[in-house]
Amino acid sequence: MRKETSQITEKEALSIYAKMMHTLDSSEFESFLSEDFTYSSQKVLTDMNSKDEFIEYIRPKLEIIKKN
Repeated sequence: MRKETSQITEKEALSIYAKMMHTLDSSEFESFLSEDFTYSSQKVLTDMNSKDEFIEYIRPKLEIIKKN
């Protein structure tokens, strides 16, 4: 059985990211990430090279924002 992959546009991806930041809920955004997702930022010392590594980073960050 062949696994189908869906492609989303840059605009759709940005919209999903914006929704995550607005709602402070990463669940929908996480569902679109590939396993080999990479993330880098000037505020993060080292690049993150997997979906799981990013999720471990973003969930607590969003929780801190919610509390403040």
